[in-house]
Amino acid sequence: MSKPIRRTGFQLPLNSYQIGSWVINLFNLLMSSIIYMPTLPLGSQVAYGILFYITEVIVVILAIVATAIDPSDIFLKSSTKSKDAMECEIGQSICTICNSTVGNLSKHCGECNKCVDQFDHHCKWLNNCIGVRNYSIFISLLWCLEANTLLLIIFAIVLFSEFNNNRSDYSSRVDNHEVYLAFTVITFIVNLLVLAGNTYLITFHSYIKCKGMSTFDFILMRREKKANQENKKDSGVKTPSDNSFYAENKNTTGKDKNVNHEDIAAEFSDKR
Repeated sequence: MSKPIRRTGFQLPLNSYQIGSWVINLFNLLMSSIIYMPTLPLGSQVAYGILFYITEVIVVILAIVATAIDPSDIFLKSSTKSKDAMECEIGQSICTICNSTVGNLSKHCGECNKCVDQFDHHCKWLNNCIGVRNYSIFISLLWCLEANTLLLIIFAIVLFSEFNNNRSDYSSRVDNHEVYLAFTVITFIVNLLVLAGNTYLITFHSYIKCKGMSTFDFILMRREKKANQENKKDSGVKTPSDNSFYAENKNTTGKDKNVNHEDIAAEFSDKR
């Protein structure tokens, strides 16, 4: 029985990373709305509320859109033209995994069991592939999440400091000081970890874009570099440069003679 095709990230089964991201986002929303904001003076409530809820709404909208988009190759979804007609207009390739006629820049994702136009990677946090149709939305999501998370961290630090320095002012607004501080520390730690991972992703994607590569290309080049180093150790023979494999396989789809694309897709499903 063939593996079902996943059209969007909302299609069951959901990924544990995806569910985890929803839980963290809901936790931050509850902490800000129910525990922190009611203890602030009115002016601080307004200022923090505007900043937090604007970034929060944008993050949620971008995450939903990036998850709901089907990044499949356009030739797989087109019903108005024949495959022969399309091949006359645009260069085509045959994916040897799903035996579909697709664009030359498409790759087959083993997680979703479909070819994705200009495949970058499979995102476990969105439970969806990232390709040309949702890559810009994905990057926008990273930047908005960065702002949202940084705001929460700064707020937790300020709140912790204010609480310790002015406990008498908070006495009438906080019933249990220990629980209040515990949730503040937990919020800080959780969002610090999120910020670290998200900053790494922003840095990584900025780097590969400056190099004119995708995540897929980067993994191919890294694999070749590792293989070349192992060959040098075994034989002592000089091997091709690090970029040769990337250039040779840049426009391939499905499985080629050198690469198991399903294994690669599983390897670099991002931990974002």
